[in-house]
Amino acid sequence: IELIDEKIVGPIIQAMQEHNLDYKVMVLPDHATPICKRTHTSDPVPFLFYSSAREYESDIPCFDEENAKETGVFVA
Repeated sequence: IELIDEKIVGPIIQAMQEHNLDYKVMVLPDHATPICKRTHTSDPVPFLFYSSAREYESDIPCFDEENAKETGVFVA
């Protein structure tokens, strides 16, 4: 997640902000692959949805698997 954020999502968002454009971003993997199991699982995948047109308040410190799980937000 950190590498994708640094190399892909971060530069795209930075360019959108530099051009003062409204944008929406949804970031998610296609499947869960817990490191401890080293294979795909049916676990829920973390996702992030953001719209530059809205203001957000959150006490979630960062986007990662554990924080996503703790929100209790799941899409079936």
